[in-house]
Formats: sequence, structure tokens, C-alpha cells
Amino acid sequence: TEYALTSNVKILSIGQVSYSSMCYENGGMIDDGTIFRLGKDNFRWIGGQEYGGTWLRELAKKKNYKAWVKSSTDQIHNISLQGPNSRKILEKFVWTPPTQPKINELQWFRFTIARMDDHIGVPIIISRTGYTGEDGFELFVPNEVLNEIYLKIIGEIVNIEPCGLGSRDTLRLEKGFPLHGNELSEKLNPIVANLERFIDFSKADFIGKDSLEVLSKNSGFTLIGFKMIDMGIPVSYTHLRAHETREDLGCRRLG
Repeated sequence: TEYALTSNVKILSIGQVSYSSMCYENGGMIDDGTIFRLGKDNFRWIGGQEYGGTWLRELAKKKNYKAWVKSSTDQIHNISLQGPNSRKILEKFVWTPPTQPKINELQWFRFTIARMDDHIGVPIIISRTGYTGEDGFELFVPNEVLNEIYLKIIGEIVNIEPCGLGSRDTLRLEKGFPLHGNELSEKLNPIVANLERFIDFSKADFIGKDSLEVLSKNSGFTLIGFKMIDMGIPVSYTHLRAHETREDLGCRRLG
């Protein structure tokens, strides 16, 4: 993981999470995601596309690493509980052992290993990573109990609404979070996507380091954000036509 990602994985404590980029040698992005340190030599990568796992396996084989890379998408599901009431909802049915932080003690980019209801309940991992930009939690649960936990969350409070990827995308857009396939791709790199703060150039080596060091001095262009003045939701195909200006779309450059 240290060689595969741009961030410094070695400094993570067990129970800590870090955001990072996964790049090709030319600096183009395979994916972005979060890396969980589950144990001394045990990590979990949460990315946006399945190929990330395939790429890690290919890398381990190519470098002859003594590493086992297993995809867990078919066994583990992610429920993202977001918003100001998320902590209170989880406190009602999450049991944590004395060795793990309780929900009300969980800090940003930390996770806890807990159980549902009591000490013999279904094991779940909960991270405070706010995937939408809200104060929120991600629950990683076995697929066979997904529906049970989902219904329990929905039943805990009246003013909770199940939302899909469309809502996720608009929330992340408001927060300025990048999304693979839009601000991130094989043709775009962390420098132009304003993610340089998540690159640790002090590391001895990582894939894409040489290219990213060159790009950090002259990336050629940089992605910028726009603030919508009027009501509207910009989507991936929103663009300026030849006769329009930014003012015509009710946008202005941020910062």
C-alpha cells in the first residue's frame, strides 16, 4: 500500500483512516479512496471502482510482494449514514467493546469495530469519514444482514430519507469533493485536481512520483470550482457553448 498510494501509509495508527490517490506511472489517476489500517500488516482500501483491487493484485505479483489482495465487494456492503443526527441514530443500536472507541468518541477519519445491538450481535466496522462532506459515518456490514441494518436505521427517526447516488453527487459537488470519472480520471492527475496536499513527496518512492513532481512545478492547467448564483444542479455534461460566458451561466470563479 505504501508504494501503491500517494499518501504516507506507514504513519497511520491502527484504527486510523487516510484519503489518498492511486496513480499510474504518468500521474494519471486509477482511483481515489480511503485506506483503513486494520492491523499491523492488514489494510482495507475503499475505492470507487473495481479495477483498483485488480491493479493492486497485478502490482503485488509484478513486484513479488508477499501480499494477499482480496476483493470484498461481494461480501461486504457500505451504508453511508450522513447528517447532524447520524451519531444519535447509531448510538441507539451500536455496541462497542471496551477496547474500541464508542460512537460518541469516534474522531474524524477514525473507525471502530463494533456489533449491532449487543456483544453477540452482527459485527460491523463504522468509520467517521463523512463521504458526502456532511458529518457522517460509513457502516461496513455483511451482505446477508444489509436489509436488517438498513431497516433499523430507517426506523430510528422520522426525518430520515433514503438517498441514492444522485444525492451523493450533489452533496459532494457542493463540498468540492472530486469524483472519479469527472474531476479524476486516467487523463487527469492529483495536481490538476487540487489534491497535491494528499501527496507525500518525502516518501522514498511510490508509483507516479517522478511524473507528479514534474507536474507539481508545471501542470499545464488546473481544475477550478464555480459557484452557482441561481438555482440549478450542474452535471457532468454542463459546459459553455461558444457564444456563452461564465456570467451567462450565473457562475463565478471561486477563490
